[in-house]
Amino acid sequence: MSRWRREREPRRASSGRWIGDRRFALGERRVADVQRWALSLLDDECGGRDDLAIVLGELVGNVVVHGGGGTITVILMHGRDGLVGSLIHHKPPISWEPQIPDAVGDEISALLEISMEIDDTLIEGLADGGRGLFCVAALTAGKLETYRNADCSVLRWIHSECRCGRRT
Repeated sequence: MSRWRREREPRRASSGRWIGDRRFALGERRVADVQRWALSLLDDECGGRDDLAIVLGELVGNVVVHGGGGTITVILMHGRDGLVGSLIHHKPPISWEPQIPDAVGDEISALLEISMEIDDTLIEGLADGGRGLFCVAALTAGKLETYRNADCSVLRWIHSECRCGRRT
């Protein structure tokens, strides 16, 4: 985790691997800036575009609300397993950890047991708090990891639906 690329001029993904990274100062309006920047790096046919916009919106929003300020770096790569993203919060970790509250977790478990397609009204009816993390967990198929270093926190995720990095 100690070897992250410095900020560079982003480039479009073509054959895969590193796409781009950028540092952002935190603030409410930055969520849209991060999403816009990330989507500008991906080709229109990338299967992870929509998922990435939602995941970044939720994760950056959580850092804005719970992270105590500072800056973040977002890193995007195309890998063998799909679109890989990392969000680094350049501030010593705080005690808050992203988690789905028990009440929401129970409702999510019940929803996932339903074999039919989930109705949007069921998602809207989830208990307050935790809905965003439910979306993140669903869109990343649970491939979300958190690392804490002395001077930063790192969230890493994979969108398996993206096949851009698997092209030959």
